Amino acid sequence: ILGQEFAKTHTPEGITHVIDLKTRTHREARLSDLADITKICDFLPNVDAVIAPVIPYDVPPALLGVIATKTLIENSSKPISPAGMGLGKAFPFVEEMILALAGDRDVTEYNLGIGVTATTPLQFPPDQLDAYWQGTELGTPCSVCSMPQAGTTAPASLAGTLTLFTAEILMGLVMGQIKRPGLAQFVFVRPCISNPRYGTFNSGSPEAGLLQAAATQLIKEKYKIPVNSGWGVTDSHLVDPQAAYDKCYIWLLAMFAGTNVVSGIGGLGSGLIASVAQAIIDNEIIGHIRQGFRGLMVDDFHLGLEMIKNIGIGGTFLTHPKTSKIIRDEWWLSSLPNRDSYRTWESAGSPDFVEKAEEKAKEILETHKVEPLDPELEEVLDRIIQKAKKELL
Repeated sequence: ILGQEFAKTHTPEGITHVIDLKTRTHREARLSDLADITKICDFLPNVDAVIAPVIPYDVPPALLGVIATKTLIENSSKPISPAGMGLGKAFPFVEEMILALAGDRDVTEYNLGIGVTATTPLQFPPDQLDAYWQGTELGTPCSVCSMPQAGTTAPASLAGTLTLFTAEILMGLVMGQIKRPGLAQFVFVRPCISNPRYGTFNSGSPEAGLLQAAATQLIKEKYKIPVNSGWGVTDSHLVDPQAAYDKCYIWLLAMFAGTNVVSGIGGLGSGLIASVAQAIIDNEIIGHIRQGFRGLMVDDFHLGLEMIKNIGIGGTFLTHPKTSKIIRDEWWLSSLPNRDSYRTWESAGSPDFVEKAEEKAKEILETHKVEPLDPELEEVLDRIIQKAKKELL
Protein backbone atom coordinates (compact mmCIF):
# COMPACT_ATOMS: atom_id res chain seq x y z
CA ILE A 1 0.00 0.00 0.00
CA LEU A 2 1.51 3.31 -1.16
CA GLY A 3 4.96 1.72 -1.45
CA GLN A 4 7.31 2.33 -4.39
CA GLU A 5 11.03 2.28 -5.08
CA PHE A 6 13.15 4.84 -3.23
CA ALA A 7 14.97 7.55 -5.17
CA LYS A 8 18.70 7.61 -4.38
CA THR A 9 20.25 10.68 -2.73
CA HIS A 10 23.50 12.62 -2.87
CA THR A 11 25.07 15.88 -1.80
CA PRO A 12 25.03 19.01 -3.95
CA GLU A 13 28.24 19.83 -5.78
CA GLY A 14 30.59 22.80 -6.11
CA ILE A 15 29.56 24.80 -3.00
CA THR A 16 31.92 27.64 -2.12
CA HIS A 17 31.07 28.50 1.51
CA VAL A 18 30.20 26.66 4.72
CA ILE A 19 28.63 27.33 8.09
CA ASP A 20 31.37 26.65 10.63
CA LEU A 21 30.25 23.91 13.03
CA LYS A 22 31.86 25.53 16.07
CA THR A 23 31.07 29.22 15.52
CA ARG A 24 27.97 29.11 13.25
CA THR A 25 29.64 31.77 11.09
CA HIS A 26 29.75 31.72 7.29
CA ARG A 27 33.21 31.36 5.73
CA GLU A 28 35.01 30.07 2.65
CA ALA A 29 35.22 26.30 2.32
CA ARG A 30 38.45 24.46 3.12
CA LEU A 31 39.78 21.02 2.30
CA SER A 32 39.03 19.96 5.89
CA ASP A 33 35.36 20.84 5.26
CA LEU A 34 35.28 18.58 2.21
CA ALA A 35 36.70 15.76 4.34
CA ASP A 36 34.25 16.42 7.21
CA ILE A 37 31.12 16.56 5.06
CA THR A 38 32.18 13.45 3.15
CA LYS A 39 32.84 11.56 6.39
CA ILE A 40 29.48 12.55 7.88
CA CYS A 41 27.66 11.53 4.70
CA ASP A 42 29.51 8.22 4.76
CA PHE A 43 27.84 7.59 8.15
CA LEU A 44 24.31 8.83 7.39
CA PRO A 45 22.03 5.98 6.23
CA ASN A 46 19.88 8.10 3.91
CA VAL A 47 22.78 9.60 1.94
CA ASP A 48 23.65 7.23 -0.90
CA ALA A 49 26.52 9.06 -2.63
CA VAL A 50 28.87 12.03 -2.22
CA ILE A 51 29.42 14.37 -5.18
CA ALA A 52 32.24 16.78 -4.20
CA PRO A 53 30.02 18.97 -1.99
CA VAL A 54 32.42 21.92 -1.53
CA ILE A 55 35.19 23.66 -3.47
CA PRO A 56 38.12 24.19 -1.05
CA TYR A 57 39.68 27.65 -1.28
CA ASP A 58 42.95 26.41 0.27
CA VAL A 59 43.71 24.13 -2.70
CA PRO A 60 45.34 25.43 -5.92
CA PRO A 61 42.59 25.70 -8.57
CA ALA A 62 44.58 23.59 -11.06
CA LEU A 63 44.67 20.70 -8.58
CA LEU A 64 41.11 20.95 -7.26
CA GLY A 65 39.74 17.94 -9.09
CA VAL A 66 42.69 15.71 -8.24
CA ILE A 67 42.97 16.54 -4.53
CA ALA A 68 39.19 16.56 -4.09
CA THR A 69 38.91 13.10 -5.65
CA LYS A 70 41.54 11.68 -3.29
CA THR A 71 39.78 13.31 -0.32
CA LEU A 72 36.46 11.76 -1.36
CA ILE A 73 38.04 8.32 -1.77
CA GLU A 74 39.72 8.54 1.64
CA ASN A 75 36.62 9.65 3.54
CA SER A 76 33.82 7.55 2.09
CA SER A 77 33.15 3.94 1.17
CA LYS A 78 30.01 5.06 -0.70
CA PRO A 79 29.91 6.02 -4.40
CA ILE A 80 31.75 9.31 -5.00
CA SER A 81 32.17 11.72 -7.90
CA PRO A 82 34.29 14.88 -8.37
CA ALA A 83 31.50 16.53 -10.39
CA GLY A 84 31.30 20.29 -9.93
CA MET A 85 35.07 20.77 -9.63
CA GLY A 86 35.59 21.94 -13.21
CA LEU A 87 38.07 19.17 -14.01
CA GLY A 88 39.52 20.70 -17.20
CA LYS A 89 43.20 19.74 -17.58
CA ALA A 90 43.01 17.72 -14.36
CA PHE A 91 40.62 15.21 -15.95
CA PRO A 92 43.28 12.62 -17.01
CA PHE A 93 44.60 12.47 -13.43
CA VAL A 94 41.11 12.13 -11.95
CA GLU A 95 40.38 9.42 -14.51
CA GLU A 96 43.56 7.61 -13.46
CA MET A 97 42.49 7.75 -9.81
CA ILE A 98 39.05 6.32 -10.54
CA LEU A 99 40.59 3.57 -12.69
CA ALA A 100 42.92 2.70 -9.80
CA LEU A 101 39.95 2.61 -7.41
CA ALA A 102 37.93 0.48 -9.84
CA GLY A 103 40.66 -2.12 -10.21
CA ASP A 104 39.41 -4.97 -12.39
CA ARG A 105 35.85 -3.64 -12.47
CA ASP A 106 34.36 -2.10 -15.61
CA VAL A 107 35.04 1.65 -15.51
CA THR A 108 32.03 2.31 -17.73
CA GLU A 109 29.88 1.62 -14.66
CA TYR A 110 31.41 4.58 -12.82
CA ASN A 111 30.24 8.17 -12.80
CA LEU A 112 33.41 10.20 -13.24
CA GLY A 113 31.56 13.49 -12.97
CA ILE A 114 31.71 13.98 -16.74
CA GLY A 115 28.96 16.01 -18.28
CA VAL A 116 27.96 19.29 -19.80
CA THR A 117 25.77 22.07 -18.41
CA ALA A 118 24.07 24.51 -20.73
CA THR A 119 24.88 28.19 -20.42
CA THR A 120 21.28 29.21 -20.91
CA PRO A 121 19.91 30.14 -23.37
CA LEU A 122 20.94 27.53 -25.93
CA GLN A 123 24.72 27.29 -25.62
CA PHE A 124 27.39 25.13 -23.97
CA PRO A 125 30.77 26.31 -22.60
CA PRO A 126 33.76 25.10 -24.67
CA ASP A 127 35.80 23.88 -21.66
CA GLN A 128 32.96 21.61 -20.54
CA LEU A 129 32.50 20.31 -24.06
CA ASP A 130 36.17 19.27 -24.15
CA ALA A 131 35.69 17.15 -21.00
CA TYR A 132 32.40 15.84 -22.39
CA TRP A 133 34.14 14.56 -25.53
CA GLN A 134 36.78 12.82 -23.39
CA GLY A 135 34.00 11.17 -21.41
CA THR A 136 32.23 9.92 -24.51
CA GLU A 137 35.50 8.41 -25.77
CA LEU A 138 35.99 6.61 -22.45
CA GLY A 139 32.43 5.29 -22.54
CA THR A 140 31.49 6.21 -18.96
CA PRO A 141 27.97 7.56 -18.24
CA CYS A 142 27.79 11.25 -19.14
CA SER A 143 25.30 13.80 -17.83
CA VAL A 144 23.51 16.66 -19.54
CA CYS A 145 22.29 19.50 -17.33
CA SER A 146 20.16 22.58 -17.91
CA MET A 147 19.57 25.34 -15.35
CA PRO A 148 17.31 27.94 -16.98
CA GLN A 149 16.09 30.68 -14.64
CA ALA A 150 12.53 31.77 -15.35
CA GLY A 151 12.39 35.52 -15.85
CA THR A 152 16.05 36.12 -16.78
CA THR A 153 17.74 33.38 -18.82
CA ALA A 154 14.38 31.80 -19.68
CA PRO A 155 10.81 33.01 -20.29
CA ALA A 156 8.96 34.02 -17.12
CA SER A 157 6.25 31.47 -17.86
CA LEU A 158 6.92 28.08 -16.29
CA ALA A 159 5.90 26.27 -19.49
CA GLY A 160 8.28 28.50 -21.49
CA THR A 161 11.12 27.69 -19.12
CA LEU A 162 10.32 24.00 -19.48
CA THR A 163 10.41 24.35 -23.29
CA LEU A 164 13.87 25.93 -23.17
CA PHE A 165 15.09 23.32 -20.68
CA THR A 166 13.95 20.51 -22.98
CA ALA A 167 15.65 22.04 -26.02
CA GLU A 168 18.98 22.34 -24.19
CA ILE A 169 18.77 18.80 -22.80
CA LEU A 170 18.05 17.39 -26.26
CA MET A 171 20.99 19.35 -27.70
CA GLY A 172 23.36 17.79 -25.16
CA LEU A 173 21.96 14.29 -25.56
CA VAL A 174 22.16 14.39 -29.35
CA MET A 175 25.78 15.63 -29.26
CA GLY A 176 26.70 12.72 -26.98
CA GLN A 177 25.00 10.15 -29.21
CA ILE A 178 26.65 11.57 -32.33
CA LYS A 179 30.06 11.24 -30.66
CA ARG A 180 29.36 7.74 -29.31
CA PRO A 181 26.14 5.99 -30.41
CA GLY A 182 24.58 4.09 -27.52
CA LEU A 183 26.41 6.16 -24.87
CA ALA A 184 24.82 5.84 -21.39
CA GLN A 185 23.45 9.28 -20.49
CA PHE A 186 21.38 10.81 -17.74
CA VAL A 187 19.78 14.20 -17.17
CA PHE A 188 20.33 16.73 -14.39
CA VAL A 189 17.07 18.64 -13.91
CA ARG A 190 17.86 22.10 -12.48
CA PRO A 191 15.36 24.71 -13.77
CA CYS A 192 14.54 27.38 -11.20
CA ILE A 193 13.22 30.94 -11.09
CA SER A 194 14.76 34.38 -10.73
CA ASN A 195 14.07 36.69 -7.82
CA PRO A 196 11.62 39.22 -9.34
CA ARG A 197 13.08 42.08 -7.28
CA TYR A 198 16.79 41.54 -7.91
CA GLY A 199 17.08 39.03 -10.76
CA THR A 200 19.08 36.68 -8.54
CA PHE A 201 18.82 32.89 -8.53
CA ASN A 202 16.13 31.22 -6.38
CA SER A 203 16.14 27.44 -5.98
CA GLY A 204 13.72 26.82 -3.10
CA SER A 205 10.53 28.39 -4.40
CA PRO A 206 7.35 26.38 -5.04
CA GLU A 207 7.74 27.21 -8.74
CA ALA A 208 11.20 25.58 -8.73
CA GLY A 209 9.63 22.45 -7.29
CA LEU A 210 6.92 22.47 -9.95
CA LEU A 211 9.44 22.99 -12.75
CA GLN A 212 11.66 20.14 -11.57
CA ALA A 213 8.72 17.76 -11.12
CA ALA A 214 7.32 18.61 -14.57
CA ALA A 215 10.74 18.26 -16.22
CA THR A 216 11.21 14.91 -14.47
CA GLN A 217 7.92 13.58 -15.78
CA LEU A 218 8.70 14.81 -19.29
CA ILE A 219 12.19 13.28 -19.50
CA LYS A 220 11.20 10.01 -17.83
CA GLU A 221 7.96 9.41 -19.67
CA LYS A 222 8.73 10.77 -23.13
CA TYR A 223 12.44 10.04 -23.51
CA LYS A 224 12.90 7.13 -21.03
CA ILE A 225 16.18 8.55 -19.67
CA PRO A 226 17.31 8.40 -16.00
CA VAL A 227 16.80 11.67 -14.15
CA ASN A 228 18.64 13.42 -11.32
CA SER A 229 16.11 15.94 -10.01
CA GLY A 230 14.85 17.38 -6.72
CA TRP A 231 17.79 19.77 -6.18
CA GLY A 232 16.91 20.59 -2.56
CA VAL A 233 19.38 23.32 -1.64
CA THR A 234 16.84 25.94 -0.37
CA ASP A 235 17.30 29.72 -0.51
CA SER A 236 17.71 30.04 3.25
CA HIS A 237 21.21 30.95 4.40
CA LEU A 238 20.69 29.35 7.81
CA VAL A 239 19.73 26.01 9.31
CA ASP A 240 16.14 27.02 9.98
CA PRO A 241 12.47 26.11 9.30
CA GLN A 242 12.57 27.60 5.79
CA ALA A 243 15.39 25.24 4.84
CA ALA A 244 13.38 22.28 6.07
CA TYR A 245 10.14 23.06 4.25
CA ASP A 246 11.88 24.13 1.02
CA LYS A 247 13.76 20.85 0.88
CA CYS A 248 10.88 18.60 1.90
CA TYR A 249 8.57 20.14 -0.73
CA ILE A 250 11.07 19.88 -3.59
CA TRP A 251 12.14 16.34 -2.70
CA LEU A 252 8.57 15.12 -2.33
CA LEU A 253 7.45 16.54 -5.69
CA ALA A 254 10.47 15.12 -7.50
CA MET A 255 9.97 11.68 -5.97
CA PHE A 256 6.27 11.62 -6.77
CA ALA A 257 7.20 12.60 -10.35
CA GLY A 258 9.42 9.51 -10.57
CA THR A 259 12.97 10.85 -10.30
CA ASN A 260 15.80 8.34 -9.96
CA VAL A 261 17.97 10.59 -7.79
CA VAL A 262 17.50 13.65 -5.58
CA SER A 263 20.30 15.86 -4.33
CA GLY A 264 21.07 18.74 -2.01
CA ILE A 265 22.01 16.98 1.25
CA GLY A 266 23.53 19.69 3.46
CA GLY A 267 23.00 22.48 0.91
CA LEU A 268 21.80 25.99 1.76
CA GLY A 269 21.90 29.48 0.22
CA SER A 270 20.69 28.48 -3.26
CA GLY A 271 23.52 25.98 -3.52
CA LEU A 272 26.33 28.28 -2.30
CA ILE A 273 26.52 27.27 1.39
CA ALA A 274 27.08 23.87 3.00
CA SER A 275 26.31 22.84 6.58
CA VAL A 276 27.07 19.55 8.31
CA ALA A 277 24.22 20.23 10.76
CA GLN A 278 21.87 20.64 7.81
CA ALA A 279 23.16 17.34 6.41
CA ILE A 280 22.11 15.65 9.67
CA ILE A 281 18.64 17.20 9.39
CA ASP A 282 18.36 16.35 5.69
CA ASN A 283 19.06 12.72 6.54
CA GLU A 284 16.04 12.90 8.85
CA ILE A 285 13.84 14.52 6.18
CA ILE A 286 14.75 11.85 3.62
CA GLY A 287 14.15 9.17 6.26
CA HIS A 288 10.64 10.50 6.86
CA ILE A 289 9.89 10.64 3.13
CA ARG A 290 11.24 7.15 2.54
CA GLN A 291 9.12 5.83 5.36
CA GLY A 292 6.07 7.20 3.58
CA PHE A 293 7.13 5.69 0.24
CA ARG A 294 7.75 2.38 1.97
CA GLY A 295 4.05 2.11 2.70
CA LEU A 296 2.33 -0.39 4.99
CA MET A 297 3.27 -4.02 5.42
CA VAL A 298 0.06 -6.01 4.80
CA ASP A 299 0.10 -9.77 5.39
CA ASP A 300 -1.45 -12.17 7.87
CA PHE A 301 1.07 -11.30 10.55
CA HIS A 302 0.91 -7.52 10.18
CA LEU A 303 -2.89 -7.43 9.97
CA GLY A 304 -2.66 -8.36 13.63
CA LEU A 305 -5.78 -10.52 13.93
CA GLU A 306 -4.04 -13.00 16.23
CA MET A 307 -2.63 -10.22 18.43
CA ILE A 308 -6.02 -8.50 18.68
CA LYS A 309 -7.61 -11.82 19.64
CA ASN A 310 -4.95 -12.48 22.29
CA ILE A 311 -5.18 -9.03 23.90
CA GLY A 312 -8.95 -8.83 23.80
CA ILE A 313 -11.20 -5.98 24.93
CA GLY A 314 -9.60 -3.18 26.95
CA GLY A 315 -6.06 -4.60 26.95
CA THR A 316 -2.77 -3.05 25.84
CA PHE A 317 -0.43 -4.11 23.05
CA LEU A 318 2.56 -2.39 24.66
CA THR A 319 3.67 -5.59 26.43
CA HIS A 320 2.73 -8.01 23.66
CA PRO A 321 5.83 -10.13 22.78
CA LYS A 322 5.57 -9.27 19.07
CA THR A 323 5.30 -5.50 19.57
CA SER A 324 9.03 -4.82 19.88
CA LYS A 325 9.81 -6.83 16.73
CA ILE A 326 7.21 -4.95 14.71
CA ILE A 327 8.53 -1.59 15.94
CA ARG A 328 12.10 -2.48 14.95
CA ASP A 329 11.02 -3.72 11.52
CA GLU A 330 8.36 -1.20 10.56
CA TRP A 331 8.81 2.11 12.41
CA TRP A 332 11.21 4.94 11.61
CA LEU A 333 12.89 5.68 14.95
CA SER A 334 15.33 8.52 15.52
CA SER A 335 16.63 10.42 18.52
CA LEU A 336 16.84 13.76 16.69
CA PRO A 337 13.19 14.91 16.53
CA ASN A 338 11.32 15.36 19.80
CA ARG A 339 8.60 12.77 20.46
CA ASP A 340 8.43 13.25 24.25
CA SER A 341 5.87 15.03 26.41
CA TYR A 342 6.50 18.65 27.33
CA ARG A 343 7.59 17.77 30.88
CA THR A 344 10.01 15.07 29.68
CA TRP A 345 11.45 17.44 27.06
CA GLU A 346 11.79 20.24 29.63
CA SER A 347 13.45 17.97 32.21
CA ALA A 348 16.02 16.98 29.56
CA GLY A 349 17.07 20.64 29.27
CA SER A 350 14.66 21.73 26.52
CA PRO A 351 17.02 20.60 23.72
CA ASP A 352 16.98 22.68 20.54
CA PHE A 353 16.65 20.77 17.27
CA VAL A 354 19.54 22.52 15.50
CA GLU A 355 21.78 22.14 18.55
CA LYS A 356 21.02 18.41 18.58
CA ALA A 357 21.96 18.19 14.91
CA GLU A 358 25.23 20.02 15.58
CA GLU A 359 26.06 17.72 18.48
CA LYS A 360 25.29 14.70 16.33
CA ALA A 361 27.65 16.01 13.63
CA LYS A 362 30.44 16.48 16.19
CA GLU A 363 29.85 12.98 17.53
CA ILE A 364 30.08 11.44 14.05
CA LEU A 365 33.30 13.31 13.25
CA GLU A 366 34.84 12.12 16.52
CA THR A 367 33.75 8.48 16.42
CA HIS A 368 32.99 7.35 12.85
CA LYS A 369 35.79 5.34 11.28
CA VAL A 370 35.83 5.14 7.49
CA GLU A 371 37.10 1.88 6.05
CA PRO A 372 40.83 2.48 5.46
CA LEU A 373 42.27 2.37 1.96
CA ASP A 374 44.50 -0.43 0.82
CA PRO A 375 48.10 0.83 1.29
CA GLU A 376 48.93 0.05 -2.34
CA LEU A 377 45.97 2.15 -3.54
CA GLU A 378 46.99 4.98 -1.20
CA GLU A 379 50.47 4.91 -2.69
CA VAL A 380 49.10 4.99 -6.25
CA LEU A 381 46.87 7.99 -5.44
CA ASP A 382 49.81 9.87 -3.92
CA ARG A 383 51.91 9.24 -7.02
CA ILE A 384 49.12 10.56 -9.23
CA ILE A 385 48.91 13.76 -7.16
CA GLN A 386 52.67 14.29 -7.38
CA LYS A 387 52.53 13.82 -11.14
CA ALA A 388 49.61 16.27 -11.39
CA LYS A 389 51.54 18.88 -9.39
CA LYS A 390 54.48 18.67 -11.79
CA GLU A 391 52.31 19.00 -14.90
CA LEU A 392 49.57 21.39 -13.75
CA LEU A 393 51.33 23.89 -11.46
